[in-house]
Amino acid sequence: MEGRPEPVSFGRPDDESGAAERLARELGMNHRTILLTQDRLASEFDDWLAALDYPSDNPTWIASAAIARATREDGIKVLLSGDGGDELFGGYD
Repeated sequence: MEGRPEPVSFGRPDDESGAAERLARELGMNHRTILLTQDRLASEFDDWLAALDYPSDNPTWIASAAIARATREDGIKVLLSGDGGDELFGGYD
């Protein structure tokens, strides 16, 4: 199965989803952007919170959960992510 990049957009002015879409198009990849509006965040927040293994103060889990849900909706059972890779090499200064 061909990969599908799925960036998450919060609709902010500093959003990078347009650049991700252009790059995916140039590389001939399937692409869709997951838009997380304030209403969607509010309606799905309790479900996301209940699915956490442990409390986290890092809000990136919200985007990761949205990507995992969209991936599952596409029928994909395994998702590999580079999130957290920096910790393998000692994290940030």
